[in-house]
Amino acid sequence: MNDYFTASRSSTPTGVSFDPGIAMLRRDTVQPDLGIALATTGRLRVSGDHLLMVVYDSVTNSVFESQVFTPLVRMIECGEVQCVTLATFESDLQIKNKIAQFNHPAITFIVLKRYPLLGVWGLWFAARQLMSAMSTLSQANALRPFLKLSVSVVRARGPLAGLIAKYLLALDSKQPEWQVRAGLTIQARGLCAEEYRFASEQKILSWWQKIVVAWRTNLYDRIEQKAYTQKPGVMIEVVSEALGEYLQKTYSTPAAMITLAQNDLVNPLPPDYVAEKRKEMRGFLDIPDDAYVFCYSGSCKPWQCAAETVQFFAQEAQVSAQVFLLILSQDAVAFQSLFARYAVPAERVRLLSVKPADLLRYLCAADAGMLLRQPDVVNWVSRPTKLLEYQAVGLHIIHNGTIAMLAHKR
Repeated sequence: MNDYFTASRSSTPTGVSFDPGIAMLRRDTVQPDLGIALATTGRLRVSGDHLLMVVYDSVTNSVFESQVFTPLVRMIECGEVQCVTLATFESDLQIKNKIAQFNHPAITFIVLKRYPLLGVWGLWFAARQLMSAMSTLSQANALRPFLKLSVSVVRARGPLAGLIAKYLLALDSKQPEWQVRAGLTIQARGLCAEEYRFASEQKILSWWQKIVVAWRTNLYDRIEQKAYTQKPGVMIEVVSEALGEYLQKTYSTPAAMITLAQNDLVNPLPPDYVAEKRKEMRGFLDIPDDAYVFCYSGSCKPWQCAAETVQFFAQEAQVSAQVFLLILSQDAVAFQSLFARYAVPAERVRLLSVKPADLLRYLCAADAGMLLRQPDVVNWVSRPTKLLEYQAVGLHIIHNGTIAMLAHKR
């Protein structure tokens, strides 16, 4: 039995373990056409508390609303900043309908063309795009056309956006129309090179595809090296202590540069509200009050151990007649196939696709959240969004010791 795949929980009806046969954790691993579009509800505001947010992984990313937009709105509402300019690099500039979903009077979107990344120089070009866009907006500000656009602080999501921001600050001294008066915070949410390598390992690749993967993995590693190395005025915001330790060991990032992320946490719901919604949602889902409900929220991707999750529940269902499985996912067909493979009783399963805004309400119906992962450095340093969501409604976490921040809670 592989100890890394002993299912861990703080309080569940029975104890069951399984062995999906995955390798142990590797702990030692370790002026051209600018394509600019503007989406805003009003004119760009000039303020002494102006945040520039740089995003390279698109507003279509599944966690953009919860991990980028909502924290920015919180910062505005609590008075940390007065306005935000959010610069996003998109492969498709025709995303106005998507951006319209994120309407806020104090947030201005700058949409720039994201070209294929063929080298580190591509991010320098992206910085020039952004500099030109900021200059254009400053000059076009009809309210105060002769004032500089004063940016108090710059935040960048991930190493690619982070390196763009670093290059932007290097160009800043040559830009007369606007200025950055404070430092840069790069939000490290994972390991870019390792995540690309890990995702590629889940696929069957031809020989030439393997060459491309090796080249791009090396490119991402060089970008991370440049983004996370020491530079005055730059801070690295990590999602876990394990990620901070990895950056120190792998990229020699000084400990003094590293801070732990706090602004993008999911706020816990009041216990009374959770109890009320638990009763309401169990009635809606036709789940008995005395049942023990396991919940899985996410896709049916192999790296998320969806099959192992269903296998785990199948074993639980053989031991107790009072257990149910609540799956919140858009991959209904894939999960139904897993239910058939592991002979999961249909009457014990509730499979739904819910809107992000309704997710926490449905999670209230559960007792335990499933969070199994393959043993890999990518998962070891992570802080999964679903973990924050499970914790927000007070669920017990069932895990397999492959995430550092949960490993001591086996």
